Amino acid sequence: MSTAIILISGDSLPIAKKIRKDYPGVTIYSKSALPDCQQIRSIEECVKEVFRKVDHLLFIGAMGICVRSIAPYIQDKYTDPAVINIDSTGTYVISVLSGHVGGANELTRRIAHILGGEAVITTQSDRQDLWVLDTLGKTYQWNTSTTEKNLNTYIATFVNRKPVALLLDIRDQGTDYLEHTCPEHVDIYYRFQAIELSAYELLIAVTPFLYTDVPVPVLYFHPPVLHLGAGCRKDCRLAGIADYIAGQFRERQLAIDALKDISTIDLKEKEPLLTELQEAWGMLPIRIYSAGELKNMSVPNPSRKVEEVTSVPGISEAAAIKSADGGSLIVEKQKGYITQGNEFTFAVAVEKGVLRGEGHIEIVGAGPGDPELVSVRGRRFLQQADLILYAGSLVPVELTWYAKEGTIVRSSASMNLEEQFELMKEFYDKGLLVVRLHTGDPCIYGAIQEQMAFLTSTGCPIILHPGSLRSRQRQQPYAPSLPFRKKYKPLFSPGEKGVPPCRKKKNFLC
Repeated sequence: MSTAIILISGDSLPIAKKIRKDYPGVTIYSKSALPDCQQIRSIEECVKEVFRKVDHLLFIGAMGICVRSIAPYIQDKYTDPAVINIDSTGTYVISVLSGHVGGANELTRRIAHILGGEAVITTQSDRQDLWVLDTLGKTYQWNTSTTEKNLNTYIATFVNRKPVALLLDIRDQGTDYLEHTCPEHVDIYYRFQAIELSAYELLIAVTPFLYTDVPVPVLYFHPPVLHLGAGCRKDCRLAGIADYIAGQFRERQLAIDALKDISTIDLKEKEPLLTELQEAWGMLPIRIYSAGELKNMSVPNPSRKVEEVTSVPGISEAAAIKSADGGSLIVEKQKGYITQGNEFTFAVAVEKGVLRGEGHIEIVGAGPGDPELVSVRGRRFLQQADLILYAGSLVPVELTWYAKEGTIVRSSASMNLEEQFELMKEFYDKGLLVVRLHTGDPCIYGAIQEQMAFLTSTGCPIILHPGSLRSRQRQQPYAPSLPFRKKYKPLFSPGEKGVPPCRKKKNFLC
């Protein structure tokens, strides 16, 4: 990011230099001849020169001069740079232009922290602590689309606290944030069919799907969770194929914006069709697999002819499933034929474990023993879980008090491994969220490896979460509070060669 600072008075140079320590690429402009500054004849000429060339434009001095200087060049929030005005004492840092899209609001907060000043932001969503809809997709790498052209219409409905329905068809870091910070005027749904749309003025949908005949405006966020596998005859003619596949997506109410990549077998690596599809849909990455990587994939529509030539039972289905990390096919192999000489196939798989209809298992570490030291993310999953299975003889029961009403909470102390697996699999098969609450930090300690191996072998996706920031960083030794100290063996023995003095103590975790 390129940043320019314009000094309205040379006395403000110390403030500009303080900012430049955190932003080394900053260029400082001043009418006075000052060290480390570019001298200018006038502020007006400088603004004319740099306004379209920089990402951030900071004025230090009177707000009126800032506003009059930029006024002739303002166009819209999608092309204007972020403009900030700082008073001559560094007390107030004011977001002036391109607050969200241009990043002025975020930069205002950061500059205020650097200077120890006060961030002044007037954008309504910021003042009300609401989601920033026009940058939300960019934050979580979601593609944004709308059923109406003007995004400001959606933003106005949202920030004015009109009734809004939020549909979450998938689960990822972004949807976790939305669930955790949901405003009171927004109702969350996990199935489109459950929404009484007549009660709402806006539908926000985080989904790889498209919904038709919706009587209210729809703001779509499409996470890239779909994987396209493709195959074709040698030197396949390209005309119309990309449009045909896009049409098939629309017929099946799938968003082409939710595509993450295109994949095939290495025998087809040089086929022009791959480049044609890549360019048609925003330069998606292409993934190439060897026959060895695909031949053992189980596909619903195997082809004996394809297997004889490639040793793979079906290229498009196998490649899609492989790219989706073993996820399920939502479009089985389709044979395309537009004109003679351009026969092709394609299939679509959805990334494993992201759809809400599928079960989900989170392995959360309890941290060093104190219930208040569990990671923030781990606590959030405890609050969302449908089943919490905790190591009752080792984990503080207070951690299970985060459970929402209706959550099943069970101790594994009296269960053997088979009983634990059976219980977790039961909830997983129902499409529910399971939290296995274990001791310490499962990212470091190995006590849960056997359970993880079993769950993985049965096809259940699992995600590990560290016990606490302290245990993840492993920066300092930690003496757990009694009675937990007895549960652990020292990682190092006193006097052990090469062990730093701070670790030459018994019963310390590192």
